[in-house]
Amino acid sequence: MGGWNGVEVKAKTLKDDIGKLAYDLYEGTPALQNLAEELARKHGKAQALCPFIMQSENVQNFYRTIAKMLIDHSKQWEPNQGCCCTLDPRERERLANLPRV
Repeated sequence: MGGWNGVEVKAKTLKDDIGKLAYDLYEGTPALQNLAEELARKHGKAQALCPFIMQSENVQNFYRTIAKMLIDHSKQWEPNQGCCCTLDPRERERLANLPRV
């Protein structure tokens, strides 16, 4: 993963993990970044996206919220059964009830 707040960090706390994942979700790889800008032009009015650390607190919080959701989801995986990964029953039900996009 890339740097967070402009420097490479080794996350020590959940808050650090959330911040690092949020940064990497926003910045992405060059291909992902190009796609994000293409979609911003296609579906919005933006011509280019500015770096994560230049975004408003609300935009950064949006990405931190996504990162926290991903981390919370990762906590719901049960120990592997052979080579198969399984979710705990509550998370399976929660995912089944998500709106279909």
